[in-house]
Parts: sequence; C-alpha cells; structure tokens
Amino acid sequence: MLAGMLGVGAIFALLIPNIDWSWIPWPSLDLSWMRGFWPEWLTLRRLWPSWLHVDLPDWLKPVLACMKWVVPIMAAIVVSFTEIKRRRRRKTSRQWQSQDE
Repeated sequence: MLAGMLGVGAIFALLIPNIDWSWIPWPSLDLSWMRGFWPEWLTLRRLWPSWLHVDLPDWLKPVLACMKWVVPIMAAIVVSFTEIKRRRRRKTSRQWQSQDE
C-alpha cells in the first residue's frame, strides 16, 4: 500500500507538472461578465469580522503545511481497513455457506 501511494504521489508531484500541455487546444473563456452577478456585500472581507484576527503559533504552521499529505494518507488507511473488514465478512459468509451445504 505504501509503495502504491508513493508511486501515485510521485506521478502527481513529478511527472504531471513537467508535461508540456501546450498542444491541447484549451478553450478561451472570458468569465469577467459574471462579476456583475455576484453581490458586493457577499465578499469574504465583509463577512469576516475585523476583530476576529487569528495568529497561529509557530509550531502549528508546519503542521498545517503537512496536512496536504496527512489527509490523503489517513483516507487511504480508512479505506484499507474497511476493505479488510469487507473481505473478512465475505470469507466468514462463505464458510457459513459451505457448512450449511
């Protein structure tokens, strides 16, 4: 599982950014006309109170920077444990079926 995660991570981190994507005919979309539909009062600066200013401790900044790696690894661990449970249930159900016959 670790080799698979490292391999996929290497593909996304090293291979994909270095590919020349200029040969793809990307459409040019001008979405500037949509700015008129967004109300000015619904911006994040207006919704966020000015008195609520949070300074993170110095030790927390590297921890939050590592979260982009921690969350996918934890998701992979959860998926693998659920797969193990599913396979065990299937195995026990097959054993019960073979005993019934």
